[in-house]
Amino acid sequence: MWGVTLLLCGWLGAVEMQWGWFANPLLLLTLILLLMGRYRGAFWVGVVAVLVGLSTLSWYQHSIPADEGGSPDRQLELLYPTLGFFFWLGSLVAGPACASILAKREVEAKAAASRDSVVV
Repeated sequence: MWGVTLLLCGWLGAVEMQWGWFANPLLLLTLILLLMGRYRGAFWVGVVAVLVGLSTLSWYQHSIPADEGGSPDRQLELLYPTLGFFFWLGSLVAGPACASILAKREVEAKAAASRDSVVV
């Protein structure tokens, strides 16, 4: 299955109790929070995105309906994750990682600024 197809139609996985696609809107929210400078919120939303994204590993244990009919004869069995899956998962991990790095830098900058104002 192509990545673009999964991106556009993945929300339909909720019908089959497959929630992994919903990590994408959470990733978008993480990026928006990062741009707004709300690093703590970005970190926690990113962690939830990673956990939801990891739920896609269940696709390799349970087959997925291959069409809208849901016939047990037409099931899609995924054998192993491909390189694109790992890149996608890496993009999910990058959000909370960046949030923690940026939050640490912000705290260090504030501490340095307060030290400089006390010394003067």
